[in-house]
Amino acid sequence: MTKKKKILFVSPTGMLDNGAELSIANLMFLLKDRGHEVINLAPKSPYEGYDESFNDKGIAVERLKVTKFWWADAPGGLPASEEIIAQAHERNIEEISQIIRQRAVDLVITNTANVFVGAVAAKRMGVAHFQLIHEFPDGEFSYYDDRLKFFSDHSSEIFAVQGKLAETLQERFDEEGLFQTINTFVPFVDYKEKKLSELEASQTSFIYISRLTERKNQLEILRALNLILPDFPDLKVKFIGGYDEAYRQKMVDFIKLFELEKNVEFIGNQPNPWAMVTDRDIAVFPSADETFGLAYGEAVLNGVPAIFTDNRGFKSAYPIFQAGLMYRLGDITGLARMMADMYENFPAFKADALERVNLAKENYNLESCYKNIIDKIEG
Repeated sequence: MTKKKKILFVSPTGMLDNGAELSIANLMFLLKDRGHEVINLAPKSPYEGYDESFNDKGIAVERLKVTKFWWADAPGGLPASEEIIAQAHERNIEEISQIIRQRAVDLVITNTANVFVGAVAAKRMGVAHFQLIHEFPDGEFSYYDDRLKFFSDHSSEIFAVQGKLAETLQERFDEEGLFQTINTFVPFVDYKEKKLSELEASQTSFIYISRLTERKNQLEILRALNLILPDFPDLKVKFIGGYDEAYRQKMVDFIKLFELEKNVEFIGNQPNPWAMVTDRDIAVFPSADETFGLAYGEAVLNGVPAIFTDNRGFKSAYPIFQAGLMYRLGDITGLARMMADMYENFPAFKADALERVNLAKENYNLESCYKNIIDKIEG
């Protein structure tokens, strides 16, 4: 019989507005269902409903007052001097150490490469620490590439998202002489399964779900739309999700320049974005970079035909979902061609998407996504 453990998770934001946090919430729920005691530690935030989401599952949430919870040179800038941030980190480490001691915690799990205080507290208290990594060590997260030895020294096990990220980190560890195996997991986000056919639609539209940002590259959709509008003047694109103001303005400027106002709709954040999707819609994901590509997976699981770029995250996700059309990032003509083909031949693409749902469900479920983590906890 497996010994039940007390597990302290260190969450990076205390918000459920991103894939990494949603993913790890599902792991906490799974561990709780398997009989383990789970505590979620997160920085204080104004996000409503976060604590309740865990309390409803019988998981306690501990909140920390932080100055900057992440590494000082992590994205987000410096809200105070480096000296003040260092003092705040030391205070947080001591607070986490007290929780470990008072709750008799057996294992600490940190859910990002951007946070280190849980790892240090676990080391001080002599308890096991698992490091989960969702971010490639390049671009905005390149700063952590020289901290690989820290992760190795402070972690009993290291897990990275299956596919290109895990492969990249294993290569970097080997190059640095850190002969530690990078275990893998698949981020699981509980998708909202529904009968899309119950939603009425008069025509096929293209949809995009996620935040509008430079990295997500939604301008590529508008450029492709502009190429095919002469043949399909009534075609519409719907953007569902929040936005970075500067990037959205770029999109608005493009729309005005090419007079696309009647063809584009910004819907904004929605509590259940897939409820806005009809049985006549096609999903397009033009991201320049992803770690995995959860919105693409949700589209497949909901039987929505999808087009996506060949970035490394989608390449990692495709073997699991095995659906949709992949185009080369930046190939606007290729994207336009695929959009026109799906639009003209929608019934055939829709039928194929529906056929692939059950296969995707077999490959993508809570237990299989986190099997390696569960095995290390209970093995």
